[in-house]
Amino acid sequence: MMIACGGGQSSANTDQDRSAVPLEPTRRDSAGMPIYEHPADALQRAPLIVMDTAPMAVLTQSGDDDFARITMATFLSDDRIAFADGAENTVRIHAADGAALRRIGRKGEGPGEFSGIYGLISFADDSIAVTSMGQQRITVIHPDSGVVRVFGATLRGTGVGYGLAGSLADGSWLLVPTMSALGAADAATDGVRPSLPIVIVREDGSNMAPQDTVTMTLGTPMVTRELRVGGEVVQARGQPLWAPMAVSAAWDGELANTANEEWRIDRYAADGEWRGRILVDVAKVATTDAMFNSNREASVRRWEALPENQRGGRSREDFVASLDNQPRSESIPPIGRMYVGSDQVLWVQDYPIIRGEGSPWFTALDTSGRILGRLEIPAEAKVLAFGKDRVLLSRSDADGVAEVTVHRISPSR
Repeated sequence: MMIACGGGQSSANTDQDRSAVPLEPTRRDSAGMPIYEHPADALQRAPLIVMDTAPMAVLTQSGDDDFARITMATFLSDDRIAFADGAENTVRIHAADGAALRRIGRKGEGPGEFSGIYGLISFADDSIAVTSMGQQRITVIHPDSGVVRVFGATLRGTGVGYGLAGSLADGSWLLVPTMSALGAADAATDGVRPSLPIVIVREDGSNMAPQDTVTMTLGTPMVTRELRVGGEVVQARGQPLWAPMAVSAAWDGELANTANEEWRIDRYAADGEWRGRILVDVAKVATTDAMFNSNREASVRRWEALPENQRGGRSREDFVASLDNQPRSESIPPIGRMYVGSDQVLWVQDYPIIRGEGSPWFTALDTSGRILGRLEIPAEAKVLAFGKDRVLLSRSDADGVAEVTVHRISPSR
């Protein structure tokens, strides 16, 4: 059985209106670089990509394994799977059929040891680069031989968290602000988006690799809002609901970045040179009271499902009152996240209107700006990684026990 429906943030077309082949963009040049443009209805006309509901593989667990702790994952060239176990501070390797093969690393500060993994990417030779929050370094491992090398990657006093996003064509390593860093930076003026650098480090054999800024990206606008704690109203800085957040990825040797105020992805070389753009001329989706109320109800349901010790000591009345006072953006950002598949297809997720609910939709792009298709993922699933013809999903049951599965994806016929 396969999943295939027509939709997304807005869908006026039926499945019969969809193209049977990838959508070619209109190309124009600016400063000698290509701008690939698609019309407003491109996401509704794009071919469907379907996912088999029956998994190709189920990752095996043993002992006290807890797949709910998986924070990031990647497919290798032979479809093996590598993922970071955040609680155990280890990288786990599984076969294409889901069988557990080995673990690399453990918690600690020595070579091959990690302290809070927050970056994991793989390369064509199946080497895997890992960064961790508690260490200013990048560790390169191989699924067959273990630790290969380690080199420093200090961020020069930026004061925010960075994650490893990949490598660029010149061999440098791309580090981008984490989502928490983008959301924590504050321009101090309400509604103004702060600027944060996207940086690269170069492995040159020195103890601490030199680094440079590729370009600046935009954090999330912060505003002063009212929270209720213990029945008292307090002032605090926070994000508006549906605030735009920049999204970045290393894609085919270049940086792909969006400020997320329109459906637009800009590409940059390691030296900061702008290399082109992909645009989809979709209209902005205005936020409404109905959207706000749906988000409020969903947030209350998630809060009520939390154990008492995870509610921050706040009563339900305080929590609901704080939600009621949350400012909101005028429109929905177009892009939620970006994933780069092992075949260098860029998977662009629609921004979720109601966080944690609804089926996420993804747009697949190739490097020439073609829209290869649109894929719907089941509402209860979380995407961990894309492969050449497969996707890695995580699902959790009512008790928080997670299952990780591999599903085949293919163009609709």
